[in-house]
Formats: sequence, structure tokens, C-alpha cells
Amino acid sequence: KILINEKMRAKVDKILQTQKEATVKLSREALTEQLDQAVLERDNELLELANRRASVQEAANKKQNAADEKAQKAIQRRIDAVDREIISTTRAFNQANSQLDDIINKNKDKVAFEKEYARLIQQGSTPAAAKQAIELQKQLLQLDRTYDKLIDRLDVEVLSLKTSIEKAKTEGVTEEALKGQIAALEEVERKIAGLEGKKKDGEGAINEALAPKTDRETLEAYITKLQGQLNDLMNP
Repeated sequence: KILINEKMRAKVDKILQTQKEATVKLSREALTEQLDQAVLERDNELLELANRRASVQEAANKKQNAADEKAQKAIQRRIDAVDREIISTTRAFNQANSQLDDIINKNKDKVAFEKEYARLIQQGSTPAAAKQAIELQKQLLQLDRTYDKLIDRLDVEVLSLKTSIEKAKTEGVTEEALKGQIAALEEVERKIAGLEGKKKDGEGAINEALAPKTDRETLEAYITKLQGQLNDLMNP
């Protein structure tokens, strides 16, 4: 489902980009028709996927009802293999999607930061101050994106660990035997919850550096700069 939705999003992005770059623009009706077609293709693929899933589930249920314990174990092994393949495919897709997003964001950020630099210069900032402000804004943006990617990866790992614990319980493993794994899961969840505070601390430090300086702070910085120059001149 994720792959199908991302495929539709890529089509929509391509349609909109083509419309943006075209010398002769499509009419609103023609553009809407193309976008609707992309959505319709997505819906048809999702329906086909649901039907295939239902067929596989129905077949698995029939086998489970008719087969003996040995056959059931064989089915479970195949299901586990499919699950591992899904996890592997999903990770590969996420990695590729992340790389594409990085490329797109890099180009968008370049344009945005160039505009912001020009705005700061026009408002009276020195080139050095403008560059420092842009660098801080880049760090703030990178902090947000890195945090979101990290949380997504950790959520997947936590879900996988929870699934393993629940599967072990259904197979007869007692909670006492799983005590170490459950404690480890709780510790990981506690650490993940603490990441939000660290992110806010980082944002606070960057935003504090970005905050406009008071007249007094500006004057003190200027005096410090002059003192440094004076020290250089007085150095034998």
C-alpha cells in the first residue's frame, strides 16, 4: 500500500512539474483529468492488492483448517519468510525514498536559503552575520529532519520487538521467561520518549542564537571586536 501511494504521489508530482515547466499550460479541466487518472490508477491497484490479499488469506485459512500440525508449521514458515521479505523490501524502499527526498530537499533548501540571505542583506545585515544566520537555520532544519527519520526507524524497531514478544507468548513462552525482553522494550521506549526533550533543547539553543541582538549586545560585540584589533596593534 505504501509503494502504491508513493507511486501515485510521484505521478502527481511529475504532472504538476510538467505543468509548471510547460510553455503552453494545460487547461484546469485537462490538468484535473490527469490528476484524477493518477488517483484512479492508485485506487484500482489498491483494490487489486486487497483482492490478492483476501485470496491468499482465504487459501491460508482453508489449508489451516484442512491440514495437520505439520502442514500448519510449514504454512507458518512461509508466512514468516514473506514477512521477512516485506520488512526487507520496505527498508529498501524507505532508503531509496529517503535518498530521493534528500535530493529534492537539497535543491529546495538551496533556493530558499539564497532568498533568505538576500533578504537579510537587504535588511542591513552584514554578509558575515547573514551567513551565520543561514547556517543556524540549516542546522535547525537538519535537526527536524534527522529527528523525524530517527523516530520513524525507532518506531519500526519497537513494533518489531513487540511483535516478537507477542508471538512468543502465543507459542507458550511465559512472561517470566520474557522478563528480560519486556524490560529492554520498556527501557527503549523510555529513551525514545526522552529524545523529544533533547530535540527541544537543541532547537532552543539554535533559536536563541538566531534571536535578534539587543542594542547593548550589539555594542558589546563591537567593543570586543575593537579591543581585539587594539590588542593586535599593541602586540610587539
